[in-house]
Parts: sequence; C-alpha cells; structure tokens
Amino acid sequence: MIGLLLVVFGTMSLAMARGRPVALRIDRHGVSGYYVRTLNWTDILRFDRMERGSGSLGIELFDRDEVRRRQRRLM
Repeated sequence: MIGLLLVVFGTMSLAMARGRPVALRIDRHGVSGYYVRTLNWTDILRFDRMERGSGSLGIELFDRDEVRRRQRRLM
C-alpha cells in the first residue's frame, strides 16, 4: 500500500515538473519560469546580478504590472 502511494506521488511530481518548469530557462524565445509564462525579450529591460558570487538574478521589466497580470494563479 505504501509503495503504491509513493508511486502515485512520484508520478504526480514528475507530471508537475514536466508541465511547469521550476528553474529559470533562458532561450531564444525569452525567459520562463514557474509562475510566469515566457517573458519575451521585448518585455525585459535588463538583467542584474544581485551580488558578486550570488546565485540570484534580478530581471527589470519594461511593464511589471502587465507581466503580473499574465501570472498564473496559485489556486
């Protein structure tokens, strides 16, 4: 029974990970991630690395409010 439960949760996790990228992806179409569909290069003003050696990346947008309207709802 517990094995079946683990298989179900594993399958659900893989399906969610495949359907929604959990990491930042940068390609020729733009930038995409978990909550926002692809940001076209025309949406992005500039990139800013937060600190030297940091894993954080800031993205400044031309119109932040318009991008927020395109965000997925959590529930």
